[in-house]
Amino acid sequence: MEFDGSLCARNWVTQFQNIGKIYNLDDGCMHMLLIAKLKGNAQRWLHASATRILESTDQLCEQLILTFEVKMSKGELRNAFQKREWHPDEKFARECLKPKREPGSCYACGAFGHFVGQCPERKSANINNYNAS
Repeated sequence: MEFDGSLCARNWVTQFQNIGKIYNLDDGCMHMLLIAKLKGNAQRWLHASATRILESTDQLCEQLILTFEVKMSKGELRNAFQKREWHPDEKFARECLKPKREPGSCYACGAFGHFVGQCPERKSANINNYNAS
């Protein structure tokens, strides 16, 4: 049950505190266990301040939660996106790199006289990477 900062800090701290209650660990043991279980970004965070390691376990847990904010899962992000209210004046592609294309022109280069399937400027035109005929 190590913590590297990639998961939800609040859930990890709750699990960490529950383990302390189950095994009746005193504050010294909890402090040592907390320090031992921090890895990666969380360990770098702990040692970024010379005095942070001297703080109480409760203070470290609170700071850990604040530093490694609760992250939404992909499902939660998707649900929030679906519940969002869209406005008619919103622009989805704010910085589109391709210029506007005239109706009836090629999707790839914008020229008339051919379509994207026959575009001479396509990078992948007539390339057979599989040596098949």
